[in-house]
Amino acid sequence: MTDVRKIIFIATYAPATMNFTDEEAAWHEDSMKYAIAKFNEQDSYQCQWYYLTNDKETKHIVGIYNIPFTYYPICGYRARLEYRRQFSFGLLKSIVSNPPDLVVMITHEQSLSKLIARVLHAIKVPYISHVGGWNTPNKRWQEWFFHHAQVTMTNTDLQKQLLIKQFQLDKCKMRVVPYGVDTNVFSPDHSARGADTFPTLLYVGRILKGKGILDVVKCISELKQSFPNIKLYIVGRRADHMYYLSIIDYITRQNLRDNVIILDHINNRKTLAHMYASADVFVFPSRSESLGMVCVESMACGTPPIALYGSGGVEEIIDTGDTGILTHLPNLSISIYYLLTLPNKLRQMGENAVKNARTRYPYTVTYSELRKIFLEILR
Repeated sequence: MTDVRKIIFIATYAPATMNFTDEEAAWHEDSMKYAIAKFNEQDSYQCQWYYLTNDKETKHIVGIYNIPFTYYPICGYRARLEYRRQFSFGLLKSIVSNPPDLVVMITHEQSLSKLIARVLHAIKVPYISHVGGWNTPNKRWQEWFFHHAQVTMTNTDLQKQLLIKQFQLDKCKMRVVPYGVDTNVFSPDHSARGADTFPTLLYVGRILKGKGILDVVKCISELKQSFPNIKLYIVGRRADHMYYLSIIDYITRQNLRDNVIILDHINNRKTLAHMYASADVFVFPSRSESLGMVCVESMACGTPPIALYGSGGVEEIIDTGDTGILTHLPNLSISIYYLLTLPNKLRQMGENAVKNARTRYPYTVTYSELRKIFLEILR
């Protein structure tokens, strides 16, 4: 009989911190969850996911792909509000009383992550550190955290090189594990535009100051002079209410109500793919991204993205001039205008983007890379 290896993926925060419900987090579909499901289909692996929760009791949810999710209550009311201070004795007790064979630490900034790593080291359970954020604070305990991990995973090579330099990490213990996109869902839909003749821009993501959404809205004021009927669709959660209000205020003052449409977060992936495919250009002027999966999704749908130099992982996704455009913020409006006035270039760029997304970011890429790492550690 084959030994079953128990692997736990731990995110040391409550989904509510990111404006998600616990149920939404369990049902959020991405290539990491797809990879976990593929492992669980095999007799030799048993993977599950741990989160924290603002609820008072531990709860269990069977989420996407029948993956088991366990939510452990946060200790202390104030900690519930602060991402880095969230803590749970219940989660620690679970690890000590029923040790897994391997832990994948999805987060690394919290004090709880530090303590879990210390506990795992003491009971001789290996762990993998997964770094999703682009800017990593250089704290002494984080250096210990990374150096004692069996492997540190990043989403991009840029991220990998940054961590090696910042924490003097061993290159041999670093792995790049990109997220993939489901090209059966995110794919070109030439009927999506219908009879529309006006230029359409799209932004998808949380409404936060660091995402640069107001900068795109300001571009609309300029572009409206050349394209009076231009549309910008903003799709995402209002994670920063004051910033959202500043956007609304600007739209009102500049008389852009007919040009800028703000929609709530779209859970249905087919509906979201239709939004991507119906746009001429995807605009994503975020200041800092670990990967920027929305750019990959847009490319898979044949819509070229425009993003900023210096924004992190997005620079690794976009081959500027071929699959999209990388620009500097002062040139954002000019870059959009450039693409909108060159339809043949825009169409060719969209075709190149589709090929690039399907080749470099298939949905199976995360599972393939994780499998190599698991075999290496658990052999």
